Amino acid sequence: MRKQVNRALAILFVGFICLVMVLTLAKYGRNYAYGFFKSYTDQLKTDNDIFDRMSARVYKLNYNAEKRLWGRDTLRHLSARAQMLPGKHLVNIADFDMVKLKSGGYYNVLHGPYDPTSANNVIAFAQMAEEKYGAKSLVVYCHSGLYEEDLLPGETDAYDNLDDYSRLILEDLAKAGLPVTDSRDTYVGHGLTMDKAVNKSDMHWTHLLALNTACDTVKTLNDAFGLGLDETALDESRFTLDLYPKRLNGEFARRIGDASVDNDDVYVLYPAYDTHILYEERGTPEATREGSFRDAVIKYENLECDEGKDYSSDAYYIYGHYLAQTHTHNDGAVPLKVLVIKDSFGSTLSAFLSLAIGDVYAVDPRSTTESMESILDAVQPDILIFACCAHTLSNVQAEIAAD
Repeated sequence: MRKQVNRALAILFVGFICLVMVLTLAKYGRNYAYGFFKSYTDQLKTDNDIFDRMSARVYKLNYNAEKRLWGRDTLRHLSARAQMLPGKHLVNIADFDMVKLKSGGYYNVLHGPYDPTSANNVIAFAQMAEEKYGAKSLVVYCHSGLYEEDLLPGETDAYDNLDDYSRLILEDLAKAGLPVTDSRDTYVGHGLTMDKAVNKSDMHWTHLLALNTACDTVKTLNDAFGLGLDETALDESRFTLDLYPKRLNGEFARRIGDASVDNDDVYVLYPAYDTHILYEERGTPEATREGSFRDAVIKYENLECDEGKDYSSDAYYIYGHYLAQTHTHNDGAVPLKVLVIKDSFGSTLSAFLSLAIGDVYAVDPRSTTESMESILDAVQPDILIFACCAHTLSNVQAEIAAD
């Protein structure tokens, strides 16, 4: 009897997998084909061979399987609810271990012991940049989630090592003489609270905390290198704030379902003083815009509600998406070239930096097959900024290492 039940369950499971595959291909088959036969080329280096082309095609298949799978979101939501039903604090969804903080938001738990390779790669790259181009370096540490004490529920703090990781990597960076802007110091220094600084439905900080961290970054650059940047250009008191209540439905909400988390307010911030900015995205000429910071940089289209919804899934990316390599030019700022190696936290931060710095180039190592050294060589910046959260630093070490 037991064998028959197992066989029946196995047949049902295989049948379900086949059904998902058929429905996925029926709905997204053209996307899979386009990725495999056409768009895989955007993952290729100039001097590619047959193995590079095979690898690029496999990457596109994996990407589509992750993003375009019939019933993916429904299955995720059912899994999350099943895990949370018995009162479980630690929930595994989409390869992430998540907890619901006492503040009401969600948080990706950071696992594993601290690996000094994270700091060593940043330090080595910074040293190489100074030796080859005379570029000075600074690190913006974009903390994620835990800005107050005693936020983790139950005993989940035993599984999380973010505090230790943050302390140890900053100690290593300090020993190497790299100046640091820590968003936790910004949080305290600017009198922010969790509801204004960190999104509940999304893994990112709010645009308000990003602006204030950019402001402190300009101060750190001046203190460390005497650049004479206009620190008042990023003073929050000189900005207009437009509030879009409950407009952001972020990554956490998409993983576990709308019913389990509140949408977030979106703070749209732009200077109340006159500005003129040129905004460009590499490889996307149609994205080029020029005018005031508000007109050139802010992507209001990402605030538009998703079809049939009262929220936007893209509302965090109104200052640029992490996949885009951006360049902003500001004639009214100090004529310096800055290269920001960043993740999605740094996308917003680099946009605000354009108000005090003449040319800001920003690239996410995960969004390109080019080495960071080749991009450094192309830009030849005066200043190099690393703007990443702990998860990025601990997972993309090789991509920010010097070749």
